[in-house]
Amino acid sequence: MTNTRRGGRGGALAIGVTALLATSWGTAAQAWAEQDPTCSAQWFRDQVEAANTVDGPVTIVLSPGCEYVFDEPVAGGENGDNATAPVIGQLTVTGNGATLRRAADAPAFRLLEIAPTAVVRLTDLTVTGGHTADGVGPGGPGVAGGGIHNAGELTLEDVTVRENSTGNGADQDGPADGGAGGPGGGIATSGTLTMIDTVVTGNTTGRGGVAGPDGPYHYAAGAGGKGAGVYQLAGDAVVRDSTISDNTVGGGDGSGGDGGGYAAEAGTITMESSRLTGNAAGDGAPGADGADGADNPAGAGGQSTAGGHGGQGGSGGGLWAYRVDVTMTDVLVEGNRAGDGGPGGRSGDGGDGTDGGPGNYGGKGGAGGAGGGLYVMGSLSFTDGAVRANRSGHGADGGAAGNGGTGSAGAGGYGAANDFIQGAGGYGGDGAGICVCGGYLERPTTMAVSGSVIDANVAGDGGRGGAGGNGGSGTTQSGSGGDAGWSGFGGGGAAIALHTEQPATITDTVITGNRGGAGGDGADGGDAAVPDTWAGKGGHAGGGGVGGVTLSYDGGPLTITGGTVSGNTGGDGGTGGNGGFGAVYQDAGGGGNGGAAGSGGVAFPARRPIVLDATIVAGNSAGVAGQGGTPTNPDGWPGSPGEAGHGGVVASWDATADSLRLVGGAQVVDNTPDNCFPAGRFAGCTG
Repeated sequence: MTNTRRGGRGGALAIGVTALLATSWGTAAQAWAEQDPTCSAQWFRDQVEAANTVDGPVTIVLSPGCEYVFDEPVAGGENGDNATAPVIGQLTVTGNGATLRRAADAPAFRLLEIAPTAVVRLTDLTVTGGHTADGVGPGGPGVAGGGIHNAGELTLEDVTVRENSTGNGADQDGPADGGAGGPGGGIATSGTLTMIDTVVTGNTTGRGGVAGPDGPYHYAAGAGGKGAGVYQLAGDAVVRDSTISDNTVGGGDGSGGDGGGYAAEAGTITMESSRLTGNAAGDGAPGADGADGADNPAGAGGQSTAGGHGGQGGSGGGLWAYRVDVTMTDVLVEGNRAGDGGPGGRSGDGGDGTDGGPGNYGGKGGAGGAGGGLYVMGSLSFTDGAVRANRSGHGADGGAAGNGGTGSAGAGGYGAANDFIQGAGGYGGDGAGICVCGGYLERPTTMAVSGSVIDANVAGDGGRGGAGGNGGSGTTQSGSGGDAGWSGFGGGGAAIALHTEQPATITDTVITGNRGGAGGDGADGGDAAVPDTWAGKGGHAGGGGVGGVTLSYDGGPLTITGGTVSGNTGGDGGTGGNGGFGAVYQDAGGGGNGGAAGSGGVAFPARRPIVLDATIVAGNSAGVAGQGGTPTNPDGWPGSPGEAGHGGVVASWDATADSLRLVGGAQVVDNTPDNCFPAGRFAGCTG
């Protein structure tokens, strides 16, 4: 039985709705209604409202190639404003190549909302230009789902969701955190989502808001919204023969948001014969610069305030999944990147006075995000796919320490010192290709990779530590220079970084051409105001990261069966910073140490034994160790050069003969500078 509905704008039932009074799709005959000739947005809006009144399946047929442009929303619900009323029943929209678009100059609203009671199928349709509202202050989050918000059962087939965006988080003016940017630039789902032959591209999420003023606690700025392409708050998703590409998560006033292409916080994801390409997680925000100390002609100058810490880069450039089971078959993960850390703020300088005020320390540089391609805190099964040319985030530079103020009748202020925390450079992100990083969850975290290629991924570089402050001049005594901050290590496990508590497997997989991140160079120590006052020490450089596969200290073993680990390169160690001008004593005022070279192939702790079964580990190379810094004063000590890296398989010093087992004809050969470390400890692995 069919029911074809006709009517005009705001009146009786509109043209183009076919009601199928049946209990499932396709079980009743379908009569094709006359299609709207005007491409009217109001016509489509009327169709949705009419369909909501029918107790049964309904089909809306759009005119071929039409563009339905909406310049105002309907009344909003708890999930924000929409172009139409939320869909509450069983609805199919047959697009015929049509487009649903929000006008560029329209107020903020998304295109479609699917209610929890709804079962909806969209075909041959483009959804574009949606933009949800900013958070309502103080500290409110941006509204989720820039293009589509789904709480029901949604199927997309031959649909394009492009260039939609979510709102920014609101700033906070009280003692609390800033609001997060809205998640799900293209799609936000808490129901069931199926995507077939669908493209989700060019969507963005909003930025996080500013934190409230510090009281007894430190309040966090809001992070950018998660999941620029798709955000899955709950429910399950199936993605088949689809592309999620070139989506970008917003930065925050603090940390960058996670999940450039796809972010999920519950349920399962099954992805088949699809592409995750060119997506980016959010960058961390820079730390605020500190203020100068107050000048005081009649007394001591004031101390400056410290620089703020930079925000951490978002993780999961292609996909970020937290407590989610992810199954991928024949999926290409290519050209995605995690977010870069934000630089630490510079300290202000000490105020001038009869005695100069001291400087303060710089802010720490934000760490780069992990998992340039995939970041999974749950379980990952990856079969017959490729993870290629992804990058984890770069660590940011630390902020410079403040200079001391001038003392007009007494001592000059001392230049502030940075260290391994204050003013330190951020670490590069681990796992440029894959980071399975759930080793501390209460649920099992596992990884199984088989029949795949992991190649040409590059881990993020470490940031440079902040320079030491210069001492201020004085009439009775001048200020000393401050030490520079330590620099960040380069990201490791450029192909795969494993932080899991359960056994993991890699089977018949080629791991090649990946590179660990370079360690950050050391900054220079601060200068003393006069030669007989202490100079600041140059900063220690960061070490390079591992090029191939790394394992954390806690968890189960790794078995690599078949395949090859070849042609991977460790990151270079950074060069130590130079000592400042002034007096020295041994290493005080000396050069910073150079960073260790990263190893090339596979690195693991003794607590995480490895079995190589019929696997070839060959042609991997360590990076180049960094040189130590030079003291400005020739009486100072130069920094030590960094330690050499290793080529093939490297274990911690406490490894035993059982920590690495070679079976089934496995070989570790032709790696530079060595095959196995510690040398001579593992049967079948020499040189």
